[in-house]
Amino acid sequence: MNTLLPVSIVVETYNLVEGTDRARFAAALGAAAAAAGQRGGEVLVTDVCGGPDVAGIVAAAAPEARLLDAVGLSYDEAKMLAAVESRGESIVYLDSDCEPVGDWPETLLETLRRYPLHAGVGGLTRYQGEGLVAAVMSVMDFGFLIPVEERPLACYAFNNAAFHRSALLACPSASGGLRCGCFAHAQALLRQGTPMILAPRAVARHDLPPMVRERSRQGHDTIAACWENADLPEARFLWLGVFSVPLFYGMRVALDWKRLAVGYRHLGLGPLGLVGALALVVPMRLLDAMGMIHAFVVGRRAESWGGF
Repeated sequence: MNTLLPVSIVVETYNLVEGTDRARFAAALGAAAAAAGQRGGEVLVTDVCGGPDVAGIVAAAAPEARLLDAVGLSYDEAKMLAAVESRGESIVYLDSDCEPVGDWPETLLETLRRYPLHAGVGGLTRYQGEGLVAAVMSVMDFGFLIPVEERPLACYAFNNAAFHRSALLACPSASGGLRCGCFAHAQALLRQGTPMILAPRAVARHDLPPMVRERSRQGHDTIAACWENADLPEARFLWLGVFSVPLFYGMRVALDWKRLAVGYRHLGLGPLGLVGALALVVPMRLLDAMGMIHAFVVGRRAESWGGF
């Protein structure tokens, strides 16, 4: 397909299946349509839901958007379908449960232009809210974006990212048995010398998900990621089976503490808030441990798990 447009902005619907509010989806579509219109680009919507509901929202919020049939596809598969079908030199991804802030996506695209030999750019995703729970959840799920400075990324958030289309098609994302394969994809890009770059001013505020569901799912994926990638350092503990859970739990808590100590001010916390966040990590990561135990009980499986 000939490249005709400067940018394609992709909004997914996978999160609608998981409970994202339709109004948030419409708002994400509106932000994408406004940004694409200002830059002579296009909006694509990957529809994993099917039926008239999504089509009606798209027609009202972004009538110029192209709706792609992605029913039956995984989160990453739907993203890659959009990459194949896009007509833009650059591809920007925004999830339906995210609200872009400030000069998004110009910061993503400007950073992308400055790194023509890199695959793409990751924005800064944070959970909505100013309290301790939102801050701690942000570190747990998006702590790989700390320190908050322009630098190569070992992992990125697919809910707020931009790629050179040719680079993404040359090295596509594949989630395997995980919900999202961002870490494995970022590692593949690092190995070939075209890493993702963090654009810290390209901010998206993510809906705060139900805590038990999200934490247990993330815990399950901690073990599943080791099954998918035996080269991960922590994969060496898998032979212990369910008895490895305390080791995984301890490593996650230690990493959270380290990231909080480095990045607490970027989360809007002061010294007292940091102390509270460090304490809150301990019980919240126990919910992850529940998901880890679940992973060992059900065993390795082809499809991802959505949490309790």
